[in-house]
Amino acid sequence: MVKKILKILADDTRLRLLAILQKGEFTVRELTSVLAMRQPLVSHHLKVLHEAGIVSVKRQGTWGYYRLDRSQPLFDRLWREIEEEVGLVPEVVRDGSAVLRCLDERKQASREFFDRQARNWDDTLHKVLPLPDYRERLMGLLPSVAVALEVGCGTGSLVPDLLRKAPRVIGIDQSMEMIEQARRKIQEADLAGVDLRLGDMTHLPVGTREVELVVFNMVLHHAPHPGPVVAEAARVLKNGGALVLAELLPHEQEWVRDRLADQWLGLNPVEIQDLLVRNGLAPEHQELVRGRQGQLDVFILRARKGEGRIQSETLSLF
Repeated sequence: MVKKILKILADDTRLRLLAILQKGEFTVRELTSVLAMRQPLVSHHLKVLHEAGIVSVKRQGTWGYYRLDRSQPLFDRLWREIEEEVGLVPEVVRDGSAVLRCLDERKQASREFFDRQARNWDDTLHKVLPLPDYRERLMGLLPSVAVALEVGCGTGSLVPDLLRKAPRVIGIDQSMEMIEQARRKIQEADLAGVDLRLGDMTHLPVGTREVELVVFNMVLHHAPHPGPVVAEAARVLKNGGALVLAELLPHEQEWVRDRLADQWLGLNPVEIQDLLVRNGLAPEHQELVRGRQGQLDVFILRARKGEGRIQSETLSLF
């Protein structure tokens, strides 16, 4: 195994692939674009890495997202020793810029979609996406706080409910058109204490430890790379603050990519819990809302920052 891994690491293209996959999850098409190589060659190297157990594939419908797998102790030790030096290789530096462009393309496509759909988004979502009624259970998990933040607030449909939990609510969305729709709703309802801001989920226009509650309502499956989004949410949370999210469980409805600009076909709760823990957020409650008659399943999760022991075990939905 030692010789096999060392041989893999001695290949320039495979080394570049590992450095790219350390930054996130990518399809073969995206990796081909980043490396500026032919698809058969990239697929061959991915196959070698996958067979060696140092790259895994997450299936999302007919798409496959490749990612670095550091579960092998030997590879993990070797990679920790060399990753800093690998990051200085000129080709890897150039690949890093290409990765940023790739992620920006994902963001731009999402932003343009929501700008186009903002006026009719509420009707479209209710008509097109079959979901169980989970809002009451979501609200039941929200603590009463002084300042709450909703990331990806869209047209502001959740804001009136959030105001029952906090006298001040900050709503952030990447789409200016969505923000304008939310602003109209809030003005028509004559709601006070709402601060709407245009911003990116990975660079929130919010101060460090400014809020006591962060809410993600059907948002993370739109994120090109959920990791930095969760890290940014942890940054703006005060110690002891809560993060509450409602998300789709993994599904096979591939049409949502085109009709609703979903980046992911649902999210794995175990992976989300792991992501929370790695960012200093301890999962403390999780529940499942089963869909009926063609509805998609939803899970709701609450985590706490900086209180008690960070849990290494996962919370079961079942």
